[in-house]
Amino acid sequence: MRTLLALLALTACAPASAEVVDGARIYITDGDTIRLPNGDRVRLAGIDTAEMPPRAACDREVKLALDAKARLQALIRNADEVTLRRPPGERDADRYGRLLRDVLVDGQDAGAILVEEGLAQVWQGRKAEWCAKR
Repeated sequence: MRTLLALLALTACAPASAEVVDGARIYITDGDTIRLPNGDRVRLAGIDTAEMPPRAACDREVKLALDAKARLQALIRNADEVTLRRPPGERDADRYGRLLRDVLVDGQDAGAILVEEGLAQVWQGRKAEWCAKR
């Protein structure tokens, strides 16, 4: 819970520079990556979701990945406004060239929503373990 609160606090302090995008034209790659109409790939900053098939390591990871993707798609498609915002102190892009952004749906952080709903974890500097027994 403490890490979720830290993620929410960082989001609240984010800089004013933001870009509003047409949610209907965003392609949802997976639970933490989207592609914009101009081709830019965006990684939701500060979270990690399960890997999509065929990279998933177990059936549980496949289910979580598909659920996270579907939920992110619903959040974006149902929003009146989708805003991308670079988090303070964050690099502009990750090592794969994806832009690192907070994705806000009607002013709420989509990544924080996924974490709160158990479909994502706060990024810990390495991929999360999704196949462990719970």
